Amino acid sequence: MSSALLFGFAAGMSLSTFNFGDVSPAFKIGSGLDLLFETGPLLTSRIETTHDADLLASLGAGFFAQGLREREGLPLGVTFAFAGERAREGEMAIGGRITGSYSLYFARVTIEIDATMLEPLGRAARRGPIARVGFALRFVPFAPFVL
Repeated sequence: MSSALLFGFAAGMSLSTFNFGDVSPAFKIGSGLDLLFETGPLLTSRIETTHDADLLASLGAGFFAQGLREREGLPLGVTFAFAGERAREGEMAIGGRITGSYSLYFARVTIEIDATMLEPLGRAARRGPIARVGFALRFVPFAPFVL
């Protein structure tokens, strides 16, 4: 396998809480572009939205084990990313995100579990962290663009 660009889509759910108070569920959809190198490292970009119009974008780097790239081996991957969010009220927040991936069919169909921690920005912003845990099925419907 050579290095490849993978453009895919994801759908799933997330649970979020502000300042570790009430938990609210949300349906999420998104897309992203991954640059997967032959030896396992990857660069990721994601953009996703929830049913109540929050928008989250992230850029990160990680590693996909051999099972995500070939027919044998461990089918797991992990990504660490910088994340930014804009809520429907106009509030901005930045923070970090970690994503674990389990392969159902190489890197083309994966189950992703992510955890995001964000801090609201601005003087008028709410005080306290925004924590989010999500689950999604990601699929790459197009043939990878081999580099």
